[in-house]
Amino acid sequence: MSKKIPVGILGCTGLVGQRLIEFLSAHPDFVVAKIFGRPEKKGMLYYDVVDWVCESKLDPKVAELKINSIDDHSEYKDLQLVFSALPSSIADKLEPELRKKGIGVVSNSRSFRLDPEVPLLVPEVNVSCVELVEAQKKKYNGGFIATNPNCSAIGIALAMGPVEKTFGIDSLQIVTMQARSGAGLKGLSSPEMVANVIPNIADEENKIRLELPKIFSRKDMNIKVRVNRVPVVDGHTFNIWFKTKKKTTKKELIDTWKKFKPECGMLPSISKGNGIYNIYDDDFMPQPKLDAWYMNGMGTSIGRIDPISENEFCITVVSNNIIRGAAGGTVLIAELLKDRRML
Repeated sequence: MSKKIPVGILGCTGLVGQRLIEFLSAHPDFVVAKIFGRPEKKGMLYYDVVDWVCESKLDPKVAELKINSIDDHSEYKDLQLVFSALPSSIADKLEPELRKKGIGVVSNSRSFRLDPEVPLLVPEVNVSCVELVEAQKKKYNGGFIATNPNCSAIGIALAMGPVEKTFGIDSLQIVTMQARSGAGLKGLSSPEMVANVIPNIADEENKIRLELPKIFSRKDMNIKVRVNRVPVVDGHTFNIWFKTKKKTTKKELIDTWKKFKPECGMLPSISKGNGIYNIYDDDFMPQPKLDAWYMNGMGTSIGRIDPISENEFCITVVSNNIIRGAAGGTVLIAELLKDRRML
Protein backbone atom coordinates (compact mmCIF):
# COMPACT_ATOMS: atom_id res chain seq x y z
CA MET A 1 0.00 0.00 0.00
CA SER A 2 1.36 3.40 -0.99
CA LYS A 3 1.93 5.97 1.74
CA LYS A 4 -0.71 8.67 2.08
CA ILE A 5 0.26 12.19 1.09
CA PRO A 6 0.16 14.64 4.05
CA VAL A 7 -1.88 17.75 3.20
CA GLY A 8 -2.78 21.05 4.82
CA ILE A 9 -6.18 22.73 5.01
CA LEU A 10 -6.26 26.53 4.64
CA GLY A 11 -9.39 28.03 6.19
CA CYS A 12 -10.08 25.00 8.34
CA THR A 13 -12.99 26.28 10.45
CA GLY A 14 -15.29 27.50 7.65
CA LEU A 15 -17.97 25.36 6.04
CA VAL A 16 -15.84 24.30 3.05
CA GLY A 17 -12.86 23.67 5.34
CA GLN A 18 -15.02 21.44 7.53
CA ARG A 19 -16.32 19.51 4.53
CA LEU A 20 -12.74 19.07 3.29
CA ILE A 21 -11.73 17.58 6.64
CA GLU A 22 -14.80 15.33 6.60
CA PHE A 23 -14.16 14.25 3.00
CA LEU A 24 -10.50 13.44 3.70
CA SER A 25 -11.04 11.65 7.02
CA ALA A 26 -10.81 8.17 5.46
CA HIS A 27 -9.34 9.02 2.07
CA PRO A 28 -7.10 6.36 0.49
CA ASP A 29 -4.54 8.86 -0.87
CA PHE A 30 -4.41 11.86 1.49
CA VAL A 31 -4.24 12.55 5.22
CA VAL A 32 -4.80 15.88 6.97
CA ALA A 33 -1.47 16.67 8.62
CA LYS A 34 -1.80 20.41 9.31
CA ILE A 35 -4.63 22.90 9.59
CA PHE A 36 -4.38 26.65 9.13
CA GLY A 37 -6.52 29.56 10.28
CA ARG A 38 -6.29 33.22 11.15
CA PRO A 39 -3.30 34.32 13.28
CA GLU A 40 -5.42 34.87 16.38
CA LYS A 41 -6.35 31.16 16.40
CA LYS A 42 -2.73 29.96 16.35
CA GLY A 43 -2.01 27.23 18.88
CA MET A 44 -5.66 26.51 19.67
CA LEU A 45 -6.94 22.95 19.39
CA TYR A 46 -9.28 22.47 16.46
CA TYR A 47 -12.13 21.03 18.55
CA ASP A 48 -11.98 24.05 20.88
CA VAL A 49 -12.45 26.48 17.99
CA VAL A 50 -14.60 24.86 15.31
CA ASP A 51 -18.39 25.03 15.24
CA TRP A 52 -18.69 21.59 13.62
CA VAL A 53 -21.85 21.45 11.48
CA CYS A 54 -21.23 18.31 9.41
CA GLU A 55 -23.51 15.33 10.03
CA SER A 56 -20.59 12.97 10.66
CA LYS A 57 -18.45 12.99 13.79
CA LEU A 58 -15.25 15.00 13.71
CA ASP A 59 -12.19 12.79 13.16
CA PRO A 60 -10.49 12.61 16.61
CA LYS A 61 -7.03 12.89 15.02
CA VAL A 62 -7.96 16.19 13.40
CA ALA A 63 -9.81 17.38 16.49
CA GLU A 64 -6.54 17.22 18.44
CA LEU A 65 -4.52 19.17 15.86
CA LYS A 66 -3.37 22.65 16.76
CA ILE A 67 -4.26 25.43 14.36
CA ASN A 68 -1.33 27.05 12.58
CA SER A 69 -1.37 30.66 11.46
CA ILE A 70 -1.78 31.04 7.70
CA ASP A 71 0.88 33.77 7.95
CA ASP A 72 3.54 31.50 9.48
CA HIS A 73 5.35 30.31 6.37
CA SER A 74 7.68 28.05 8.34
CA GLU A 75 4.73 25.73 8.99
CA TYR A 76 4.33 24.91 5.30
CA LYS A 77 7.83 23.53 4.75
CA ASP A 78 6.88 19.84 5.19
CA LEU A 79 3.83 20.01 2.94
CA GLN A 80 3.68 19.15 -0.74
CA LEU A 81 0.00 19.99 -1.14
CA VAL A 82 -2.57 22.24 0.51
CA PHE A 83 -6.31 22.61 -0.03
CA SER A 84 -7.46 26.22 0.09
CA ALA A 85 -10.87 27.21 1.42
CA LEU A 86 -9.76 30.80 1.92
CA PRO A 87 -11.72 33.94 1.08
CA SER A 88 -10.33 35.62 -2.02
CA SER A 89 -9.12 38.61 0.00
CA ILE A 90 -6.53 36.31 1.63
CA ALA A 91 -6.02 33.84 -1.22
CA ASP A 92 -5.04 36.66 -3.61
CA LYS A 93 -1.70 37.03 -1.82
CA LEU A 94 -1.10 33.73 -0.01
CA GLU A 95 -1.73 31.21 -2.77
CA PRO A 96 0.92 32.59 -5.19
CA GLU A 97 3.37 32.92 -2.27
CA LEU A 98 2.95 29.21 -1.53
CA ARG A 99 3.31 28.36 -5.22
CA LYS A 100 6.64 30.23 -5.31
CA LYS A 101 7.79 28.07 -2.38
CA GLY A 102 7.20 24.94 -4.48
CA ILE A 103 3.92 23.97 -2.83
CA GLY A 104 0.89 22.74 -4.76
CA VAL A 105 -2.36 24.60 -4.02
CA VAL A 106 -5.73 23.13 -4.97
CA SER A 107 -8.09 26.00 -4.39
CA ASN A 108 -11.78 26.63 -3.99
CA SER A 109 -11.16 30.40 -4.01
CA ARG A 110 -12.18 32.51 -6.99
CA SER A 111 -8.87 34.40 -6.97
CA PHE A 112 -7.09 32.68 -9.87
CA ARG A 113 -9.90 30.92 -11.74
CA LEU A 114 -9.54 33.15 -14.78
CA ASP A 115 -5.72 33.34 -14.71
CA PRO A 116 -4.50 31.87 -18.04
CA GLU A 117 -1.70 30.00 -16.20
CA VAL A 118 -4.16 28.22 -13.90
CA PRO A 119 -6.44 25.31 -14.87
CA LEU A 120 -10.15 25.65 -14.07
CA LEU A 121 -10.80 21.97 -13.59
CA VAL A 122 -13.94 19.88 -13.80
CA PRO A 123 -12.02 16.61 -14.27
CA GLU A 124 -14.96 14.67 -15.69
CA VAL A 125 -15.31 17.03 -18.66
CA ASN A 126 -12.11 19.08 -19.24
CA VAL A 127 -9.23 16.95 -18.04
CA SER A 128 -6.83 18.17 -20.76
CA CYS A 129 -6.30 21.53 -19.05
CA VAL A 130 -4.42 19.73 -16.25
CA GLU A 131 -1.38 20.22 -18.50
CA LEU A 132 -1.24 23.78 -17.14
CA VAL A 133 -0.13 22.31 -13.81
CA GLU A 134 3.00 20.84 -15.37
CA ALA A 135 3.84 24.19 -16.96
CA GLN A 136 3.52 25.91 -13.59
CA LYS A 137 5.64 23.30 -11.84
CA LYS A 138 8.50 23.98 -14.24
CA LYS A 139 8.19 27.72 -13.69
CA TYR A 140 7.66 27.72 -9.90
CA ASN A 141 10.07 25.04 -8.64
CA GLY A 142 7.35 22.40 -8.38
CA GLY A 143 4.64 24.72 -7.10
CA PHE A 144 1.30 25.28 -8.76
CA ILE A 145 -2.27 26.49 -8.33
CA ALA A 146 -5.20 24.45 -9.65
CA THR A 147 -8.72 25.76 -9.12
CA ASN A 148 -12.22 24.48 -8.65
CA PRO A 149 -14.83 26.56 -10.54
CA ASN A 150 -17.73 28.38 -8.93
CA CYS A 151 -20.19 25.90 -7.39
CA SER A 152 -22.93 26.77 -9.90
CA ALA A 153 -20.57 26.72 -12.88
CA ILE A 154 -19.52 23.19 -11.86
CA GLY A 155 -23.08 21.85 -11.72
CA ILE A 156 -23.94 23.43 -15.07
CA ALA A 157 -20.70 22.23 -16.68
CA LEU A 158 -21.27 18.67 -15.50
CA ALA A 159 -24.79 18.64 -16.94
CA MET A 160 -23.77 20.22 -20.23
CA GLY A 161 -20.34 18.62 -20.72
CA PRO A 162 -21.54 15.49 -22.55
CA VAL A 163 -23.93 17.64 -24.61
CA GLU A 164 -21.14 19.99 -25.68
CA LYS A 165 -18.87 17.07 -26.55
CA THR A 166 -21.47 15.18 -28.59
CA PHE A 167 -23.74 17.81 -30.14
CA GLY A 168 -22.11 21.19 -29.48
CA ILE A 169 -23.79 23.98 -27.50
CA ASP A 170 -25.05 27.03 -29.37
CA SER A 171 -26.58 28.90 -26.41
CA LEU A 172 -27.50 28.58 -22.74
CA GLN A 173 -30.20 30.25 -20.67
CA ILE A 174 -29.97 29.45 -16.99
CA VAL A 175 -31.98 30.14 -13.84
CA THR A 176 -30.37 29.00 -10.58
CA MET A 177 -31.99 28.19 -7.24
CA GLN A 178 -29.00 28.09 -4.91
CA ALA A 179 -28.84 26.54 -1.46
CA ARG A 180 -28.09 28.40 1.76
CA SER A 181 -24.84 26.48 2.32
CA GLY A 182 -23.46 28.22 -0.75
CA ALA A 183 -23.13 31.31 1.44
CA GLY A 184 -21.07 29.41 4.03
CA LEU A 185 -21.77 29.23 7.75
CA LYS A 186 -23.46 32.63 7.67
CA GLY A 187 -25.86 31.29 5.04
CA LEU A 188 -26.92 28.43 7.28
CA SER A 189 -27.71 30.79 10.16
CA SER A 190 -28.98 33.89 8.33
CA PRO A 191 -32.63 34.69 9.21
CA GLU A 192 -33.19 36.41 5.85
CA MET A 193 -32.73 33.07 4.11
CA VAL A 194 -35.59 31.36 5.97
CA ALA A 195 -38.88 31.07 4.02
CA ASN A 196 -37.56 33.55 1.49
CA VAL A 197 -36.06 33.87 -1.99
CA ILE A 198 -33.28 36.39 -2.58
CA PRO A 199 -33.28 37.22 -6.31
CA ASN A 200 -29.57 37.85 -6.72
CA ILE A 201 -26.17 36.83 -5.34
CA ALA A 202 -23.31 39.30 -5.57
CA ASP A 203 -21.17 38.73 -8.70
CA GLU A 204 -22.53 35.18 -9.13
CA GLU A 205 -23.97 35.72 -12.59
CA ASN A 206 -20.71 37.20 -13.78
CA LYS A 207 -18.73 34.21 -12.45
CA ILE A 208 -20.95 31.80 -14.38
CA ARG A 209 -20.74 33.82 -17.60
CA LEU A 210 -16.94 34.02 -17.39
CA GLU A 211 -16.08 30.57 -16.06
CA LEU A 212 -18.17 28.35 -18.34
CA PRO A 213 -16.37 29.52 -21.52
CA LYS A 214 -12.99 28.76 -19.88
CA ILE A 215 -14.16 25.31 -18.74
CA PHE A 216 -15.32 24.45 -22.28
CA SER A 217 -12.50 26.34 -24.08
CA ARG A 218 -15.21 28.28 -25.91
CA LYS A 219 -14.92 32.07 -26.16
CA ASP A 220 -18.09 32.23 -28.27
CA MET A 221 -20.59 30.76 -25.78
CA ASN A 222 -23.89 32.67 -25.65
CA ILE A 223 -24.90 32.57 -21.97
CA LYS A 224 -27.80 34.26 -20.19
CA VAL A 225 -28.23 33.67 -16.47
CA ARG A 226 -30.28 34.75 -13.44
CA VAL A 227 -29.39 33.55 -9.94
CA ASN A 228 -31.46 33.16 -6.77
CA ARG A 229 -30.77 32.10 -3.18
CA VAL A 230 -33.53 29.80 -1.86
CA PRO A 231 -34.32 28.24 1.56
CA VAL A 232 -32.69 24.86 0.81
CA VAL A 233 -29.78 23.65 2.96
CA ASP A 234 -27.66 21.75 0.41
CA GLY A 235 -28.00 21.27 -3.34
CA HIS A 236 -28.22 23.86 -6.10
CA THR A 237 -31.01 23.47 -8.66
CA PHE A 238 -30.68 24.76 -12.22
CA ASN A 239 -33.26 25.21 -14.94
CA ILE A 240 -31.30 25.21 -18.20
CA TRP A 241 -32.63 26.00 -21.67
CA PHE A 242 -30.06 25.13 -24.33
CA LYS A 243 -29.68 24.98 -28.08
CA THR A 244 -27.41 22.40 -29.69
CA LYS A 245 -25.42 22.88 -32.88
CA LYS A 246 -26.47 19.45 -34.16
CA LYS A 247 -30.04 18.19 -34.25
CA THR A 248 -30.84 15.54 -31.68
CA THR A 249 -33.67 13.93 -29.70
CA LYS A 250 -34.58 13.47 -26.05
CA LYS A 251 -33.64 9.79 -26.29
CA GLU A 252 -30.23 10.61 -27.76
CA LEU A 253 -29.57 13.13 -24.98
CA ILE A 254 -30.49 10.60 -22.29
CA ASP A 255 -28.27 7.97 -23.92
CA THR A 256 -25.41 10.50 -24.05
CA TRP A 257 -25.59 11.15 -20.30
CA LYS A 258 -26.01 7.48 -19.42
CA LYS A 259 -23.11 6.30 -21.59
CA PHE A 260 -20.73 9.14 -20.74
CA LYS A 261 -17.38 8.09 -19.33
CA PRO A 262 -15.59 10.70 -17.19
CA GLU A 263 -12.51 11.98 -18.99
CA CYS A 264 -10.51 11.64 -15.78
CA GLY A 265 -11.41 7.97 -15.32
CA MET A 266 -12.98 6.52 -12.19
CA LEU A 267 -11.00 8.29 -9.49
CA PRO A 268 -11.74 7.38 -5.84
CA SER A 269 -14.31 10.14 -5.20
CA ILE A 270 -16.47 9.18 -8.19
CA SER A 271 -15.88 5.43 -8.28
CA LYS A 272 -18.86 4.40 -6.18
CA GLY A 273 -22.13 4.25 -8.10
CA ASN A 274 -23.56 3.22 -11.43
CA GLY A 275 -22.54 6.41 -13.21
CA ILE A 276 -22.02 10.06 -12.39
CA TYR A 277 -25.45 10.98 -13.82
CA ASN A 278 -28.78 10.10 -12.26
CA ILE A 279 -31.33 10.56 -15.07
CA TYR A 280 -35.06 10.93 -14.42
CA ASP A 281 -37.86 10.65 -16.96
CA ASP A 282 -40.17 12.42 -14.51
CA ASP A 283 -41.91 15.79 -14.40
CA PHE A 284 -41.27 16.25 -10.66
CA MET A 285 -37.63 15.27 -10.36
CA PRO A 286 -34.85 15.96 -9.48
CA GLN A 287 -35.24 17.62 -6.08
CA PRO A 288 -32.38 18.79 -3.83
CA LYS A 289 -33.88 17.13 -0.75
CA LEU A 290 -33.75 13.77 -2.52
CA ASP A 291 -30.86 14.18 -4.95
CA ALA A 292 -28.21 16.45 -3.43
CA TRP A 293 -26.43 13.45 -1.92
CA TYR A 294 -26.46 11.20 -4.99
CA MET A 295 -23.07 9.43 -5.07
CA ASN A 296 -22.27 10.93 -1.66
CA GLY A 297 -22.76 14.38 -3.14
CA MET A 298 -20.44 13.88 -6.12
CA GLY A 299 -23.07 12.93 -8.73
CA THR A 300 -25.38 15.03 -10.90
CA SER A 301 -29.13 14.48 -11.23
CA ILE A 302 -31.03 15.52 -14.38
CA GLY A 303 -34.76 15.48 -15.08
CA ARG A 304 -37.66 17.32 -16.74
CA ILE A 305 -35.96 16.75 -20.10
CA ASP A 306 -38.29 18.58 -22.44
CA PRO A 307 -37.69 18.98 -26.20
CA ILE A 308 -38.68 22.37 -27.61
CA SER A 309 -37.42 21.76 -31.15
CA GLU A 310 -34.91 19.52 -32.94
CA ASN A 311 -32.04 21.41 -31.35
CA GLU A 312 -33.57 23.13 -28.31
CA PHE A 313 -34.29 21.57 -24.93
CA CYS A 314 -35.00 22.40 -21.29
CA ILE A 315 -33.74 20.41 -18.32
CA THR A 316 -33.67 20.63 -14.53
CA VAL A 317 -30.43 19.76 -12.75
CA VAL A 318 -29.46 19.22 -9.10
CA SER A 319 -25.81 19.33 -7.98
CA ASN A 320 -24.42 19.33 -4.45
CA ASN A 321 -22.82 22.76 -4.14
CA ILE A 322 -20.83 22.17 -0.96
CA ILE A 323 -19.51 18.71 -1.94
CA ARG A 324 -19.13 18.43 -5.73
CA GLY A 325 -19.17 22.20 -6.05
CA ALA A 326 -16.55 22.86 -3.38
CA ALA A 327 -14.82 20.41 -0.99
CA GLY A 328 -15.26 17.19 -2.98
CA GLY A 329 -14.43 18.98 -6.20
CA THR A 330 -11.04 20.10 -4.93
CA VAL A 331 -10.29 16.62 -3.61
CA LEU A 332 -11.19 15.19 -7.02
CA ILE A 333 -8.65 17.55 -8.63
CA ALA A 334 -5.98 16.32 -6.20
CA GLU A 335 -6.89 12.72 -7.03
CA LEU A 336 -6.43 13.52 -10.72
CA LEU A 337 -3.02 15.07 -10.05
CA LYS A 338 -1.91 12.01 -8.10
CA ASP A 339 -3.25 9.70 -10.81
CA ARG A 340 -1.26 11.66 -13.43
CA ARG A 341 1.87 11.51 -11.22
CA MET A 342 1.91 15.26 -10.77
CA LEU A 343 2.18 14.95 -6.98
